[in-house]
Amino acid sequence: MKPGNKLSIVMATRNAASSIAYALESVHDYAGDAELVVVDGASTDATLSILELHKNRIHALISESDKGIYDALSKGFHAARGEWIYVMGADDRLLPGFSRAAAQLNDPAIAYYGSVRLNPSGRKYGGKFGSLRLMAQNICHQAIFFPRQHWVRLGGFDDSFPLLADYAFNLKAFWDPLIRYEYVDEIVCDYHEGGSSVRAMDSAFSLRKAELLKAHAPKGLFKLYRGGAYLWSKMPVPARRFLLGVGGAKLRPSINSLLG
Repeated sequence: MKPGNKLSIVMATRNAASSIAYALESVHDYAGDAELVVVDGASTDATLSILELHKNRIHALISESDKGIYDALSKGFHAARGEWIYVMGADDRLLPGFSRAAAQLNDPAIAYYGSVRLNPSGRKYGGKFGSLRLMAQNICHQAIFFPRQHWVRLGGFDDSFPLLADYAFNLKAFWDPLIRYEYVDEIVCDYHEGGSSVRAMDSAFSLRKAELLKAHAPKGLFKLYRGGAYLWSKMPVPARRFLLGVGGAKLRPSINSLLG
């Protein structure tokens, strides 16, 4: 399948004049005729002027105040018409692997996901996720092509998680019996690793991660997680810092969600 009307790209923006032109150029280069939906949070810089210059490539533009990034993305998901939806930041850039991954979309019961290249470090983040790995770290949001019908069925993003609602959603969807996640060995985009979900903690997610896992993960896995979380809570702070330092490069961009 070519990335045509079966695929929508949802891009949330706000005061992104310094980067959005490069993001839009990469959509032009690698997204084929995929639908592009841009949700702008009432930008006050030149973002809207730049979007106007690219209006022939934008299928839908929403510009209004929002309650946060996931509120904006939810507006885009509801406006999109594609069978799959891909989320892109205004400071991200698609890569040739995006086209190759999009060409593999064929089963609407599958969430396809690849890897990303972190910008500016150039490190690869991704690879195949199983249940144990997902309990410790998230699949990068900009790596997933998610079936829109299942996003709607599962209730979309819970914006009470201001920075990690996509992780909360993945913890709900990954073990859902009507959908499965399938890895595609492609690096689909340059992901800007200075985003808010990397820089700051989502305290709401940390407080409720165990609750999410108890509700959605298999019982045995949840018991394993709970045991690991208990050991982590008893570990001296210097030991925690050492382990995070050793594993930090592999755990980013979701290191802040490790063990809640």
